[in-house]
Amino acid sequence: MNQYKPMIGIEPTDPYEKAKQDLITALKSFGMLSAIQQETLAKELFGAASVNAILNLIQQRKL
Repeated sequence: MNQYKPMIGIEPTDPYEKAKQDLITALKSFGMLSAIQQETLAKELFGAASVNAILNLIQQRKL
């Protein structure tokens, strides 16, 4: 459990504002990674997104 820390805070109830806040936080976190970690994470995310998009296309064609 050493990789996590408890946090206290507030978050917006508006979905747009929450998404904007989450994206800003993600960009800050991404910037703190080494170049190798950034590349690895990008490959993981875009790889997963590509697989998900392909599965969605397949599902839509079955309907």
